[in-house]
Amino acid sequence: MKYDIEPPLSTVHYSISFAPVRTIKGEDQDDMYVLEINFYAVDNLAQLYRVDGEVYEKRDACISKPLDKKRIHCLEQEIKDKQKTAELQGKITKLIAEKEEKENKISSLEREKSKLVKENKELMNKSKACVIL
Repeated sequence: MKYDIEPPLSTVHYSISFAPVRTIKGEDQDDMYVLEINFYAVDNLAQLYRVDGEVYEKRDACISKPLDKKRIHCLEQEIKDKQKTAELQGKITKLIAEKEEKENKISSLEREKSKLVKENKELMNKSKACVIL
């Protein structure tokens, strides 16, 4: 019975309960139950899981045998590579945002500089006469 489900599932993947059968009036039927089995998606990012010392690959609606060591190593490397890629993509996104922020700051400073240069020219063109009393 233990190995009737292939590949074997850990108890985090499913739950089993007995639901009472009810009459039309809503009363429970004596000694009548429906077996409810609920399956859960657990950690969609994890591709591998271990049951009874064997390693299996998570796949939708597929039956698989335990993985051999070479395939486990290959999948572990793929997972590490995906994690590293996601980490680097996050850093790239952060750096792009910082770059855009700094470019906006530079643009703002250039506009301010241009405005100050214009005001300075206007002041230079005004009369330089001085009144002494």
